[in-house]
Amino acid sequence: TVFLPLLSPNVKTNGTKLAKTVTCPAAPGVPELFEGDEHISATWTQSFENPIAQYFQTLKFIADTQAKQCAFTIQQDELLEQLRNEKFDLGITEVFDACGLGLFEVLGIKAHIVTCSTIMFEGVAKHIGLDLSPSYVPSSISTQSDQMSYLDRWNNFVSGESFNAFYDRVASQEHKMFQKKFGDDFISLDEKIAQASFAFVNADPLVDFPRTINAKVVYVGGIAVKETKPLDKYWEDIMNLRKDAFIVSFGMYVQGYTMPEPMKKALLAAFKEFPHVTFIWKYEKEEDEIAKGLDNVLTFKSIPQGDLLAHKNLRGFLTHGGMNSVTEASHRGVPLITVPILGDQMRNAKMVERMGTAIHLHKSDLANADKVIDAFRKLLTNESYSIEAKRVAAMIANRPIPVKTLLVRHVEFAAQFGQLKKLDSVGRTQSFIVYHSLDIWGAIVLALATIVFVLLKIVLVLLRKLLASKPKKD
Repeated sequence: TVFLPLLSPNVKTNGTKLAKTVTCPAAPGVPELFEGDEHISATWTQSFENPIAQYFQTLKFIADTQAKQCAFTIQQDELLEQLRNEKFDLGITEVFDACGLGLFEVLGIKAHIVTCSTIMFEGVAKHIGLDLSPSYVPSSISTQSDQMSYLDRWNNFVSGESFNAFYDRVASQEHKMFQKKFGDDFISLDEKIAQASFAFVNADPLVDFPRTINAKVVYVGGIAVKETKPLDKYWEDIMNLRKDAFIVSFGMYVQGYTMPEPMKKALLAAFKEFPHVTFIWKYEKEEDEIAKGLDNVLTFKSIPQGDLLAHKNLRGFLTHGGMNSVTEASHRGVPLITVPILGDQMRNAKMVERMGTAIHLHKSDLANADKVIDAFRKLLTNESYSIEAKRVAAMIANRPIPVKTLLVRHVEFAAQFGQLKKLDSVGRTQSFIVYHSLDIWGAIVLALATIVFVLLKIVLVLLRKLLASKPKKD
């Protein structure tokens, strides 16, 4: 059973075809927050390099919206009773919003798994006992790679703390709501994360930045990548119009038609430079006729992206760098030009650039036709990107344990054995001083300082005696 609060009217799918779906209406005022294109259009020019600004521009709004919906959801007594009567053996929830954790407690679900829809969220990592390691692990909203200068590490540290503040804001607000309705002794939502049997992460360890993990972490990146189907005649003919084809898509949220005009003009100028390439542009308002006069540019409201990525004539993919697009391209062996817009996309762009399968452009570069042309030319003429992309795809295809097997077995295990206290890391409850052994290092430093002090005292005493024993000259 999938429980789905209906926040945004822009979302037309429920993510499942076979499961029973139970929906909760949106809280009053929430759907209106997603109306219009203004807030989406603004993301093309907003700067997200400053993590503190990103918190106040975007994350705070998301946290408060989620809390508002959670407050409304837990007041739906009839709906909650319906779910309670199902007597679920296991609950699985995405913890970008912590409300599901509280619902599991209310519904009496004894075993649960937490999931991260992109990489490992800081809020999950710290509560299952993982070290955040900001010196070499880019945070969820970081603009850095794993090789960082001193200032880069400062920025990454602040990015991580900003995302921590986001999670803490969500969890704190929602916990108070559960306490208000179900009593002051309602369990902390942080503790519910710690009690999770496993933490599923929608990233592939062959693609993501390396980091230390524990036995609770299960990488399931690629679980949503579907088996490719042969293209129908319509799309096959399009892919065969020219020897080379290129996909251009900025995802479901920040849609292509909301792009500022200077960026559209620069993109079109770049397309014009490569008449031997068919550019398939996911552009949601075909009535704009944005590419009129350019024979090698075709626009579509939607495209069969997964199947196109597997076509032999596809040479590359210009993408916003969303985790699903990056994962899909990695599975298909397709090199990328990444133009991250917001959120985790900056980190994802650095991730695939590090692998040698992508060229990274800042979103402001989209307004510069020369930079876009250079990126296309580099990807089309430098075979190293394609070679490395195919190598990564081969490794993913031959991983020791298929990701679907990994997911199913861990779900079955959690349903059978429930909360796995033996996997609970003591480190998550230790103080900063104890966790980092600062008290031990302090004792070592103190002991060394004492030894040095005593040795200096001995040397000074010996020097005085030596000087005192010398015969005085007349």
